[in-house]
Amino acid sequence: MELTGHSGNVHTVSFSSDGTKIASGSNDNTVRIWNAESGDAIGEPIEHHGNVYAVAYHPSKDLVASGGTDNKLRLLDGSTGEQLGEANEKHNVYRLAFSPDGKYVVAAGSDNKVYLWDVESGSLVGKSKWTWGDIVSLAYSPDGTTVAAGSADNYISLWDVESGDKVGSMHCWGNVYGLAYSNDGRYLFSGDANNKVKMWDPKSGDLIEKLNVGGNCYAVATSPTQSRVAAGGSRNKVEIFDYDQRADVATFDGFHSDVFAIAFSPDGRKLAAAGADNKIHVFDVPE
Repeated sequence: MELTGHSGNVHTVSFSSDGTKIASGSNDNTVRIWNAESGDAIGEPIEHHGNVYAVAYHPSKDLVASGGTDNKLRLLDGSTGEQLGEANEKHNVYRLAFSPDGKYVVAAGSDNKVYLWDVESGSLVGKSKWTWGDIVSLAYSPDGTTVAAGSADNYISLWDVESGDKVGSMHCWGNVYGLAYSNDGRYLFSGDANNKVKMWDPKSGDLIEKLNVGGNCYAVATSPTQSRVAAGGSRNKVEIFDYDQRADVATFDGFHSDVFAIAFSPDGRKLAAAGADNKIHVFDVPE
């Protein structure tokens, strides 16, 4: 199934917590909400004042966070698109992630720091120390204690949520475009400009495995229910690997250009992917 309506590259996608809706953000300066079953648009496009690089659904509420080049973090009603809150980030927002309990949202981008915001009050409650490059990927650990940030300095930095201290780092030999923790927190996956998906032990920082994707990897996502990681990038396809079995699971074609964003549904049965063809593609994931 293809969801069409954006007039620019789609940089980000996210499923609602019940799996019935998909949010997307584009450099046509809009966020759109879609019915994940029918593919129909829900409501009108939600206008922003710059390219939208990040959207994320709340883990339990019908709430969407969005950010982009207008330097704002917005909270939107996940069904109507009504704006419920706004924070001034004062820099381009490239990535967002909610904490597993939904109390916080982290945002990062062009000022090389990670910011922690309280969802209920809208107040800034913490920030990381400065890194050496724009932060272009984020992932919250499943236990909610750590945020992984990937940057243009070719490093992944691990930040303690409570203290804001840096507690680890890994060198990736290329810009780190995508990050995702395994659903049990054992592994951290990164996608970079070195044609690889790398599987790390986030506790030790050791590199465990390299998965060759044959081109720049712009997006990674992990299944919430199975030991699977999906990767997409400059090869115009999405590949799914079983990281416990070290086996290929599926390859999804049908893209006409780079893939910038990937998301699994909460039950792991569907995968949404989007990129430079201005569409969101939704696939059924094999058992």
